[in-house]
Amino acid sequence: MSLWSPQLRVGIDIGNNSIKLIALNKKNNSVYRAESANLIGDKLAHEPQDITSTLIKSVIGDMLQDIPCKKATFNISVSVPYNNLFVIQIPLVNDSEIRQAIYWDLSALLPDPVDQYEFDFQVLNRDRKAKQITLIVGAVPKKNIDTVLKSLVKLANKIPVIEIDMLAALDLFLATEYDNASTIGFLQLGAEQSTYTIISKNQNPAFLSLPFGGNMLDTIISSQLGISFIAANEYRQSGELYRKIHQKSSSEAALEREIPKAIVAFIKSLIQFNARFSHNTGETVSKIYATGGLLNDRFIGDVLQIDQYFIDLPCQFWEPLSAYLKNGELESINKFAYASALGVALRD
Repeated sequence: MSLWSPQLRVGIDIGNNSIKLIALNKKNNSVYRAESANLIGDKLAHEPQDITSTLIKSVIGDMLQDIPCKKATFNISVSVPYNNLFVIQIPLVNDSEIRQAIYWDLSALLPDPVDQYEFDFQVLNRDRKAKQITLIVGAVPKKNIDTVLKSLVKLANKIPVIEIDMLAALDLFLATEYDNASTIGFLQLGAEQSTYTIISKNQNPAFLSLPFGGNMLDTIISSQLGISFIAANEYRQSGELYRKIHQKSSSEAALEREIPKAIVAFIKSLIQFNARFSHNTGETVSKIYATGGLLNDRFIGDVLQIDQYFIDLPCQFWEPLSAYLKNGELESINKFAYASALGVALRD
């Protein structure tokens, strides 16, 4: 066994259906390990609601078996309910006072008492003339955090940051891809929900979160065909359903109507959101960047990249991990699913 072990910065993204892990060498940020593990399967949870802290702990334990943890630092990202994300303004206070100021503002915005939440934030702007700070704030129910910490008992004292998954990805995108000039859309497609952010140098970010994702599609398939959630997921991933949709097969006509109907409703929401932003600001979204595990679904990817199917805008898939990988490594991993894990791994 080698006496040398690398110093690592590890990002773990605990999603609704899977866990993604990125371990980077601290010296040069090259990838030491990139791994994704499902939480749903024959020997795992049968449906998303069956996922427990015990299962998460077991899966993360397996993922960390070959990671030299002693010299590693760990940051975590977690999913939040799609309506727990806000842009707020607070008085211009010292950094040490920001959390307390956020606490009072969130009291009026959350459905439950604010002391039942932890929150993550990013500073968008400090306006010294107006004496205010503009922030993106995401609120995480404490029960979600407790589940994570129960799953990571041995590492709990080594986790300085528990971040919201979409904020981790958005922060990485802003730091590495956004040109700070264009008005663009940033679309994150997940298992349980999707988040769309309009970014402009002249405006605060505008957020739209929708309950559209792989779970919605699998639930429709499961209901229409009378099969298990796992079988529905496998059927969708096989591509057979989409082949029938393209061919307008009549063997599963109801299902072949419901899936496109769900996708069209999602796209319509994005079109309306863009139109409302343009009406309110006079600015027009010129391009969309998309990321997230659902892009690995070939049909969804095709829909987004054909302008007339999507929203008459060019859509570029954003995959940040390849910049940290050696040549040839990218083919073997679930490439569009790692933005949040990479974002928290790079978080200081």
